[in-house]
Parts: sequence; C-alpha cells; structure tokens
Amino acid sequence: GDSAGKYGPKATSKDKSKGANKRTLERFDDDDDIPVDERPQLVIDLDGKTERAMDVALSRHSNEWSVVDTKGEKYKMGTGLFVEKHDGTLYASSGVLCLAVGGKKPARNSMKRNVFYLVTSGQVEVELHGSKFTVGVLGQFLVPAFNSYLITNVGTHPAQMFYVFVSAPEIEEVEESDSDTG
Repeated sequence: GDSAGKYGPKATSKDKSKGANKRTLERFDDDDDIPVDERPQLVIDLDGKTERAMDVALSRHSNEWSVVDTKGEKYKMGTGLFVEKHDGTLYASSGVLCLAVGGKKPARNSMKRNVFYLVTSGQVEVELHGSKFTVGVLGQFLVPAFNSYLITNVGTHPAQMFYVFVSAPEIEEVEESDSDTG
C-alpha cells in the first residue's frame, strides 16, 4: 500500500546496481517469502505452569497497518504479536514503525511500558527526557517506562523500526505505617 516508498525503502535503479546492500521490500517480494504457519500454537502461559493456545508467528503480510496523522505528522505503524496477562491487560507487544523522510512520531510518554526499538532502515534522531541522539541501521535504543520521547527521521531515505513494548514491573508501594516509628 506504499508504492511511492514514502514510509519505507524503495528501490531505485542506482540501488539495484549496488547489489544487496540496500534490500528493500520490493526485493523481498521476489518469491522469497516462506510459508508461515500463523495458527495459534500451544505454549506455556505466563504462570509457568499451564498451557494455552497463542499466536506466536506472523508473516509480514499479516501485519495490521495504519497510517497515523497526529497534528499533521503522518507515520505508518504495523501492529504485530502481543501477550496478554490473565486479566486481559497487555504485557508485551511488537510491531513496525515507518517514518517518511523528515517525518516524526510526535512526543509521547511511554507510560508503564519499556519500549525497545531496532532501526531496520534509515537514520533517526531520538529525543528522550532532555537527551538527543541519532541511531542508524541495526542500531537500537530503549525508552524506559515513564519517559517522554520523540522520533524524527533525519536521514535521506524513509526510516523503519521494529519495536517491542514490555510492561514495566509493578512497583509495590510501601505503606506509611511501615515507616512510622511512633
């Protein structure tokens, strides 16, 4: 759904002459897809004891893509696999984030989730709680829980990142009566 290459790498005749150093989605479409058994598989649950059926494999064609337009900043996200706790809350999830050249994922707070990113194409600048740094292809960065962050594509090609959200461990509150001495 992105034939112009706005949100992901697009091959040019110049790229093709260089060989496989800039693999693109178009090149992956050359019959090199392998069949993926996407049926739920039986796995051990989060309690470490019981079994349950769960989605554990997903082909790239099964990602649920959406174009997000927040305050004029457009980006594309593909949601992937996820793990829910017994109460139905999300424990972990994965997906793909695509930014057009100059595009931004607006400032957000990671809330109660640690977010791990792997840059699979392009170059991004990350603003994280007052710090600013750049990450390129196969570089990784972490957004710890409760931190605000912004991602901008500062490269000359569309940027694509794989991400994983993992819920932060619950922080046990110390009761005031435990700290009282009198």
